[in-house]
Amino acid sequence: MRSFPTFCAAVALLAVAVPAIGASTASELLPASQMGAGGGQVLQDFIMDTQRLGVQIDTTTVTTADNERIDGEVQAYRDLADRVAGGRYDALPDAQKQAMLMGLQMHYQGAAQSVPQLIEQARGMVSGIGRGDAAYNFLLAHDAYLYAATRLFPQDGSFAAARSQVQSAMDELGGSRAGALAAEDAAELEAARNVRMPAAVTTDPSAEAMFRQAWGTSGIDWQIMRINVTSGWRDKIENGRVVGQRRDAAIAARDPVNPDRCNLYDFTLLRDRSGSVRRDSHSTTRIACENVPG
Repeated sequence: MRSFPTFCAAVALLAVAVPAIGASTASELLPASQMGAGGGQVLQDFIMDTQRLGVQIDTTTVTTADNERIDGEVQAYRDLADRVAGGRYDALPDAQKQAMLMGLQMHYQGAAQSVPQLIEQARGMVSGIGRGDAAYNFLLAHDAYLYAATRLFPQDGSFAAARSQVQSAMDELGGSRAGALAAEDAAELEAARNVRMPAAVTTDPSAEAMFRQAWGTSGIDWQIMRINVTSGWRDKIENGRVVGQRRDAAIAARDPVNPDRCNLYDFTLLRDRSGSVRRDSHSTTRIACENVPG
């Protein structure tokens, strides 16, 4: 999506500064009947508008503020495409518009051709890193690019076909950001159904009590369901001296807010030389609650 040399070269020759996607151009308030009289300003505005259509919407971060920004920028991008395609610049000679439109068309052709890979990338965001909202935002932005392509170049059927593929992928995610988050949870739960607790190497109540005490120092407020001690004691050495002993356990815990969600912790405690215990380290994966032994 970022490589469109003909488009960029045309812009560079005209040395135009590019405002944000939602910004207004100087000729925007001119009546259509006066567009031909706008001279160089109208041409400059046309160049600015088409150049802004070549700028990607940033979907690399996901917060509530990002989601709101992305929604706004997607709508502004679509509005900009409608403005350029809607006849505002029809009074400009084709020779003045050709280089920019040719570069923009090449830009969108690259976007259309990469759609299968982009869809797989979005699916990986759900199943691989568990970010359904990021996947939805990613596809939403690409749908906007291809919407613009169909508006500006309706004679090229490849744009409509590519957009249909993107929209089908969005439908797979539930057709909304909330649906994408639900799809993320479903994919995560499917993987969690294959997770099992490691077997305990001992059934020592005093050891389990130590792990409960260390759990209390971890800052994790989830409710312990089961503790399987998975190792004996081993020294922890720092700078050549023994500073305490470590021991491992598999700890299953339930989310106090959502009782249908459970995690499995690979939890290591440290007993220092004074005898007090605390969390040393841990890692986490989701486990289906029904897979936790009673």
